[in-house]
Amino acid sequence: MLNLRNHATTEGCDLKKVTEEPHPSSCQRSPNLCPGPADFDFSRLIKTSATGNDRFRPSNMSAAVVQIGNCEGRGFVVGATPGQRYVVTAAHCLQRSSSRRPNLAFDPRDWTLSNVIGRLGTKRGTIWAELCMVNLTDDIAVFGEPHSEELAYEAHRYQQFTTIAMPTAPPPAAVEPNRRGQAAESKAWVLSLEGAWLPCSVYNNGRTLTLSGVEIKAGMSGSPLLDEDGAAIGFIPAVQRNGHDTSTCPSLMDCLPGWLWKQLQPGD
Repeated sequence: MLNLRNHATTEGCDLKKVTEEPHPSSCQRSPNLCPGPADFDFSRLIKTSATGNDRFRPSNMSAAVVQIGNCEGRGFVVGATPGQRYVVTAAHCLQRSSSRRPNLAFDPRDWTLSNVIGRLGTKRGTIWAELCMVNLTDDIAVFGEPHSEELAYEAHRYQQFTTIAMPTAPPPAAVEPNRRGQAAESKAWVLSLEGAWLPCSVYNNGRTLTLSGVEIKAGMSGSPLLDEDGAAIGFIPAVQRNGHDTSTCPSLMDCLPGWLWKQLQPGD
């Protein structure tokens, strides 16, 4: 696991609007992340299959889900403090060439990826971000704001783009294997390829979360797993089949480093 520093921001710019048609596909590493604006606001398509009695309104979280690179990998913006926003995604959605070896003498630009984040449903990223944590074992990567002194323009664009963030929360209490069953499951939500928030059930294995009642497809990698109140508790990793129509997702509280998890909590 690699932890790097986070930074503050300066200066202003206007983000460009987007209207390109989305191009659904599985998440694939691309040799190049092409710069350039994308102009289709996918958040306008995001809807919910929830009933009118549900407390959570997924439309409130739509703007916090983003595209990673120029593939169909996703990410989501988290942060409890304005100006301290992070983007969580699945590590396998990053280019292999983006991975760096630990180096105490690194330059801030060495860990900054250009055009790596964009609006959901677009083909190209337009926002630069600094890779501040990656863990291939748990298939998780986290981006932060670029260095405010070395990359002031890009840092401010990141700050503007990530204004809207979703909260994070601990997962449901862990359930012993012999006590698992419908009564031990909690309600959760995942975002489909079509932009609909799908209800599902989740229980905590102790480090990972097991989902049931929803089909996880290629292209959903990096999407948030939300609890019944709309807080992120996990994310969708590489597609895997566990049998019995279940899928396993990493828990944010268990996979993020302690310093970052603490920053994401209200009041800290």
